[in-house]
Amino acid sequence: MPDLITPHIVGDIKCPWTLKGFCKLVNAMSKGWEVFKEEFPEYYWQLVSNGILCERDKAMIVCFAPYKEDLADIRLLA
Repeated sequence: MPDLITPHIVGDIKCPWTLKGFCKLVNAMSKGWEVFKEEFPEYYWQLVSNGILCERDKAMIVCFAPYKEDLADIRLLA
């Protein structure tokens, strides 16, 4: 199930566990779909699959990293 569905777009939110993972994902995203597909094929095909299942022809990925001071509040929500 996608994290985001609009009338035209399906999307997914990713929150890498490490700063290195976050940077690697954002770097691949900034280089375009071909690089993103090569470096993160599981995320790419998840977006494609969600687009097909939700009948959307556009997909979006969002990369999220909380600020350190927000972590205590996030833990309370879990």
